[in-house]
Amino acid sequence: MKIDDYGTIRLIQRWNHEGISAVYENGSGDGSAQKELLAGRINNMIDDTCRNMIDPEDKGYEEKREEIEKAYNTIIYGTGVDNTYDSILDIPNDVMRDCEERIDMIMNNKNEKTVVTAINEHRSQAIATDDQQSQANAEQNDG
Repeated sequence: MKIDDYGTIRLIQRWNHEGISAVYENGSGDGSAQKELLAGRINNMIDDTCRNMIDPEDKGYEEKREEIEKAYNTIIYGTGVDNTYDSILDIPNDVMRDCEERIDMIMNNKNEKTVVTAINEHRSQAIATDDQQSQANAEQNDG
């Protein structure tokens, strides 16, 4: 994910603090329903990601499984619980991609937005807000 605007930075900070509900929060809800949906399926998602990414016979299986569990905990709950990364940005890219795919499959089955769609909506709203603020500042300076 390219971090090139304050809206994205704020979203990442909120995601670290609140978990996935920050990503799904919008005018029609606070994102808690999505967080509950995913929290109820976290063990299945961990198992699926492990099957996809690691061979159970590998020496590093338990270490990689722990990495995947930490990733899901960070994505769903934020960094304020045990066994998480320090930031959503610390999750290894390959693990993050697979986690997002699993989450997106669940969200699609429930007719919910994908993670990327929800993030892009936040970015669009932040850009629009920044543009409005810039326009208001320019008008104030002209007047």
